[in-house]
Amino acid sequence: MEFTSQHKKSFFSLMNDLTATHTEADLRELIGHRLLELLDADHFASYIWSPHKSEFESRISINMSDQNLSTYEKHFQFCDPITPTLQKRRSATHGSLAIATIWRPG
Repeated sequence: MEFTSQHKKSFFSLMNDLTATHTEADLRELIGHRLLELLDADHFASYIWSPHKSEFESRISINMSDQNLSTYEKHFQFCDPITPTLQKRRSATHGSLAIATIWRPG
């Protein structure tokens, strides 16, 4: 990926948003828009883990259908083998390492 002047502008806007005063939900939405710009992405979704309910909640989404995300919330979040593995690590982990940790061929 080429880091263009527009990417730089998005990156510095993201840094600026992180240092400004926002509500938690507003900040997550602002960051979502910045990440879409920065990564040339089409979709963004953010959830907060609830240890009391053992599920993700407080959805923020951009360019994603409510129906698709509701399906995720009702079913797929409970049969996701990668996220619980990553949550146990409590640090950034390369995606291919996470998949290798849970996927056993054969």
